Amino acid sequence: MKKQPGDSHFWTGLMDVKVLFLEKGKFKVNSENQTRFWEDLWIGQEPLNLQFLGPYRIARMKNVSVASVVGTTLLNMSSRRALLGEKLRDWFGLDALVLPIKLNDNEEFFFYG
Repeated sequence: MKKQPGDSHFWTGLMDVKVLFLEKGKFKVNSENQTRFWEDLWIGQEPLNLQFLGPYRIARMKNVSVASVVGTTLLNMSSRRALLGEKLRDWFGLDALVLPIKLNDNEEFFFYG
């Protein structure tokens, strides 16, 4: 969402601090599809797209929910190219960080970095 002409002062103020909030806040993740896997801060000290830049750059699906990626035994992701060298090491690091996380309808996962 972006500021629009005619928005209230309240809404304009919220839009002014949105970027700061998203940089400093963390998301509470549950089985719903509200938290984005790559772009939102939900695990670690920065979003996964910054922690694992190589795999993110070649990922086929961006802007996908945590639940859609973590909801399977293996991470539900594919890439446009083969993972080699540093990208492969990054992938194994991402895998080790995210695979232990299990989501279901009755639990919430919240990572304190």
